[in-house]
Amino acid sequence: MGHQLKLIWFAALLAMFSSSFVLADSDTSPFKAVPADELRDLALHQQWLHLLHYRQHPYTFRFISQNDSPEFFLAEKGKTNAHEELVADLSAFLLTDQADNASAQCRFPARYHWLKHRLPQVGFVDQPCSEFDEWRDELNAHRLTLIFPASHINSPSSMYGHTLVRMDREDQSSSKLLAYSVNF
Repeated sequence: MGHQLKLIWFAALLAMFSSSFVLADSDTSPFKAVPADELRDLALHQQWLHLLHYRQHPYTFRFISQNDSPEFFLAEKGKTNAHEELVADLSAFLLTDQADNASAQCRFPARYHWLKHRLPQVGFVDQPCSEFDEWRDELNAHRLTLIFPASHINSPSSMYGHTLVRMDREDQSSSKLLAYSVNF
């Protein structure tokens, strides 16, 4: 009986110490620099909702992302909870000493760029993203051109299916046929 009592006391002390570490950890949270109401406002900001492809449901008025891939979200309920996704993204973007191309900053550069400029007080540390940097430098886009190659009078949907945006380089002598393009 004495041995069991010692184990119970040991477990109780361990629980007390571990909870004090959790409290200490939350007190030194990097989110202390961002008030909770500012995080809520950012989660409902139109640009954040666009970055995550959220649309408001017409009947429930809740925001739901149109993206169905679980890899697109860092939060478990990121598809339906913009605030939870924002907090998860912030936590992931604050991780340092990540391997090249392994960080969430490399995975979601638009989200990272937007949050970094909206929350300068957080002090983000850029992680290495050599593959993204190489792609961006290769892209080298300075102008966008809307291309509308064809439409058929009896099929107006073809107008939208064939429309694309060409990313032109600054060098006028570069071939337009080899330029990068984006379509939906």
